[in-house]
Amino acid sequence: MDAEVDNAPGFGAPINFSRVPHEPIRIKREGIKIKHNQQSGGEFLKKYSEDIAALPPADNASDYINKLNEKERQIFTTLLPLAAAIKKRNASLKLHEIIEETKRRSVNEIDEVLK
Repeated sequence: MDAEVDNAPGFGAPINFSRVPHEPIRIKREGIKIKHNQQSGGEFLKKYSEDIAALPPADNASDYINKLNEKERQIFTTLLPLAAAIKKRNASLKLHEIIEETKRRSVNEIDEVLK
């Protein structure tokens, strides 16, 4: 796949993209088996929402991520950008409140999409 990546204006960290042309990366597909997921987008979102809702409460938020199992940690790390945005907009929230608000908003947003 050939793609052009460019900066979009915003409040994120600046990224310096090199304008040096390069050779496209070629991948040999011989011997590689690609597993296709037969799950629909709606099914994926429903399961993702359930996984978010099933994350344990953030009672001891300072050590929260270390108490999660591998699957929970994978789900939780997908929520970190939203958690950062919530923290930026609500600086007075405590860490456990940010985690719980992030989970709540994520589930609500997915529920709205699935309606």
